[in-house]
Amino acid sequence: MSTIQDINIAIGLKEALFNAGITLEQIIDCSAEEIAHTLGIDQYVAILIKREAGKVALGIMPVDY
Repeated sequence: MSTIQDINIAIGLKEALFNAGITLEQIIDCSAEEIAHTLGIDQYVAILIKREAGKVALGIMPVDY
C-alpha cells in the first residue's frame, strides 16, 4: 500500500501533508484548491502534489526513485 512517503515531493511538503492529517487517498480525491488552502501553499504546488500522488496511485515511479 502506498503512502505520502512514496510521493516524489520535497520532504517538507510530505511533513506538511502528514501534519495536516492528509492521506494519499485524500490527495487523489480532493481538489488542488482544497490542498492549497489546507496547507497554506500556492495552488500550483498543490497541482504538482496531486500529479505526483497520481503517479504513485497508478504505480508509475520516476526513473531515479
